[in-house]
Amino acid sequence: MNSIGLDIGSHSIKLVELRHTIKGVFLTNFAVKDLPPEAGGQGAIGVIGGKIKELLHEENIKARKVTIGVSGPQIAMRRISLPSMPKKELKEAVRWEARKVISFPPEKAIVDFQFLGEIVEEGARKLDFMVAVAEKEFIENQLVIIKEAGLKPAGVGTIPHALWHSIQMIPEAREGVTALIDIGAAKTSINIVKDNRLEFSREITTAGNAFTKAIEDVETLEGATLDFAGAEEIKKEYGIPKEEDVESAKSHVPLQKISFAMRPVIERLLTEINRSFEFHKSQFKEEENVGRIFISGGGARLRGLKEYLADQLGVRVELSSPFKDMVSSLVVATGLALGKAKEINLLPEELRLIPRVLLQRYYPGALACLATFVLFGMYLKMNVTSTGYGKKLLSKKAELVGLQSVNKRLVQLEEAKKRLEQEKALLPKAALEQLPWVEILKEISRIVPAGTTLTGITLRTKGAAKELRLKGVVFGEDAEVLRSIFDIMEGLEKSPFFKDVRLSSSKENKEYREQAGSFDLKCEVVF
Repeated sequence: MNSIGLDIGSHSIKLVELRHTIKGVFLTNFAVKDLPPEAGGQGAIGVIGGKIKELLHEENIKARKVTIGVSGPQIAMRRISLPSMPKKELKEAVRWEARKVISFPPEKAIVDFQFLGEIVEEGARKLDFMVAVAEKEFIENQLVIIKEAGLKPAGVGTIPHALWHSIQMIPEAREGVTALIDIGAAKTSINIVKDNRLEFSREITTAGNAFTKAIEDVETLEGATLDFAGAEEIKKEYGIPKEEDVESAKSHVPLQKISFAMRPVIERLLTEINRSFEFHKSQFKEEENVGRIFISGGGARLRGLKEYLADQLGVRVELSSPFKDMVSSLVVATGLALGKAKEINLLPEELRLIPRVLLQRYYPGALACLATFVLFGMYLKMNVTSTGYGKKLLSKKAELVGLQSVNKRLVQLEEAKKRLEQEKALLPKAALEQLPWVEILKEISRIVPAGTTLTGITLRTKGAAKELRLKGVVFGEDAEVLRSIFDIMEGLEKSPFFKDVRLSSSKENKEYREQAGSFDLKCEVVF
């Protein structure tokens, strides 16, 4: 199965295609295409969509579902903690907390969150979440771009989560405290991961363009100034010159002047990184310092930057490379293709439904309706049959009036009528006993979490007890499978309809392309 990550930056488009197999993940295709200046003005959607379409054609990429990444002032990410509460109240509670971190109206926001685990704050047990909020109009504009390119959205992920997924290909990066810094043209994303869990994320505007604009202000030996394109060319070729350099660069600009001009920018970047590290330590009462830094993005390739950061921060700094010899500008697109927006997906709710989810959502309800219809049909049939017997009995009575010889037969028919009336009287009661199945099936539908499909529901009577057996498949990693099974068992135990819940078996399921696990649960139904 293939997945595509698409990183639409302010200056270029980056695309990575991966193939997921039982032997691992393999890089099958990647491409970078620069955007023209008009991509930042009116008509940008059509320009960017056209460039993506060109890129797909040039690289002969046939897949049409992509995961895109979003960042900027229209996106906010925060880590929050909430008291323990029922799941049905959790989503609204998170949305309420999200109102505190956005500058746009809450009704125009898309909110999603990742459950990180349980923590203890001031002696109280709380739920820990990473929350992402996006302006809906901004997300819709991004979706219009990929639609313009003839693509369909598989998900909308965040840059911090994409960077986190990228280091999953680097085992040694999953331990201790690691910083992931992505330096783009217009923005720099600073993220901190501890023991392979994303804990902190921050975005600043000191990035690649700031270095270019600093070079623009440097005069040549002839007293002229550079344009942006000329300054960008010098930046890419010479990077950060050392102060002692005296030779001239292209366009007769002294390297020493370039070094002096770039120094405030790099010091500002360094200050923001240090400030982020200190804030993380104070917020999370973290004693361990950042032990390793991975830098990515087009700005990470600036000559001398990696060495300068390592020297000033006293930390090992490396260029991030999820696959061998991969350039740093492709890291975000790679993370998007790896993660597929599994933890946080800012795709509008109405676009997330897929056939399997639709089946999971509507199958129990349809089954409940069918059961009700069958019971009602049985009731009508028995009622009609009973009415027929009554009419027949009346006919026999008319025929046997005055015939004493058949009195015995009449008594027998009366007894038959009495039995039928007794059966008829019992029928509504039986139907009423069955009516809770509508609610029971709805309850099962509510309890079963996303990513889980039921493959069998059977009922077995053991004496006075009724044993319900649920079989199903959970899609996801091993930890996700175990978590989903635990949630189902916990939901059944808390439900008024079930008791004595037990897991008969659980095992890996290899019948599907996606990683999955099967389970078999039993419980007693309470009427």
